[in-house]
Amino acid sequence: MNQNIITLVQNGNAHATVVLAPDIGQHATEAVNDMARVLEKMSGAKLPVVTDGNIQRIGPEIHIGATAFVREQGLLSDNLPVNGYRISIIETESIPHLVITANTSLGISHGIYDLLTNELGVLWGMADALFEEVPERRTVTINPIGRTEPPPCSPPVRGG
Repeated sequence: MNQNIITLVQNGNAHATVVLAPDIGQHATEAVNDMARVLEKMSGAKLPVVTDGNIQRIGPEIHIGATAFVREQGLLSDNLPVNGYRISIIETESIPHLVITANTSLGISHGIYDLLTNELGVLWGMADALFEEVPERRTVTINPIGRTEPPPCSPPVRGG
C-alpha cells in the first residue's frame, strides 16, 4: 500500500471503518450521516460506523473527532481556530488512518464537507440531496492530505 493514501472502498466493497469519538455533537453527527450516504451513493458500499473502542476489524479507519487514536497521536490542537478543523492521513503499523478532527462539532462538520467536496468531488447546488452531484466510483481512495483550516468565511489572518 502506498504511504499516506487510504482506500475507503475497493471494487464496490467497504474497505475502511468509520470510528466516531463519543459525543461529537449534532453538526458532526449530521455530517457523518451525509458522508456515509454519499459514499454509498458514490460506490455502492456501506462503510461500517462504530463508536470509539468498538472496532472489531483491523484495517483502514476514518477517525471523526477526538478518538483515542487522535489523542494518542497528538492530532488535536487547542490552537485550532474556533470551528476550524484538521484533516490528515496518518499511517501506523502499515494501517492508514484518515483523521477529521476539531475542537467543536461544527468544526468537525466543516472538515467532513471539505473532504467530500475537495477530495471526492461532490457538488451541492443547495443543501439537499436532491441538488447534489456525486461522482460514481467502484474504488474510493484519498490521496495524501494533511492540512489545518480555519472555518469557512472566517476573516483572513493578518501579519506573521
